[in-house]
Amino acid sequence: MKVYELAEVIARKAHHGQKRKISGDPYIIHPMRVFIAAQKYTIIYDDALAAAWLHDVLEDTDVSEKDLLRQGISERAVNIVKWLTKPEGKGLKRFERKYRYFDRLRMAPAIVMVLKLLDRLDNMSDIKDQEPDFQRLYAMESIWMAESMLHFLGVSDMEELAQHLSDRVVLLSRKVLKENGYSAVVERNLLPLV
Repeated sequence: MKVYELAEVIARKAHHGQKRKISGDPYIIHPMRVFIAAQKYTIIYDDALAAAWLHDVLEDTDVSEKDLLRQGISERAVNIVKWLTKPEGKGLKRFERKYRYFDRLRMAPAIVMVLKLLDRLDNMSDIKDQEPDFQRLYAMESIWMAESMLHFLGVSDMEELAQHLSDRVVLLSRKVLKENGYSAVVERNLLPLV
């Protein structure tokens, strides 16, 4: 069994019974779509594909890093998942939590940035059913995240893919903002208020 096939089994078990907050769909649909998108963008190394399945497991379930390793997930895949996992932010405002997380992502390997952007793109497909205020907030955060990553990318194929996905996140976010009556000029000025 390939590591990403094992990751699928673990993710399905870990997310069993969980629902997406916005749509109410089974949660596993989200990591499955991120995995499919990773395959679509020809991410072919098994550890990255495993991380696509597992990217929310440490954050949203009782599964630990040690559990993943004990079940046969490679250390490299677990490290990618750790990069993708938001750090604890108890007592911090949303802006402060996001700032810490996005700041950390800027230092991540390109594959982590690619998977995070695929994750964000998939999440953006669900926000159309949310309140306009949340749509604006999520779109502004998405632009902030994508643009902050761009400054740290080099010229490898994986970094080019991350840049392409970052551009897609920004374009989709600006579309959401425009549909909600915000201009691209205003979006930058609102970010510190988040």
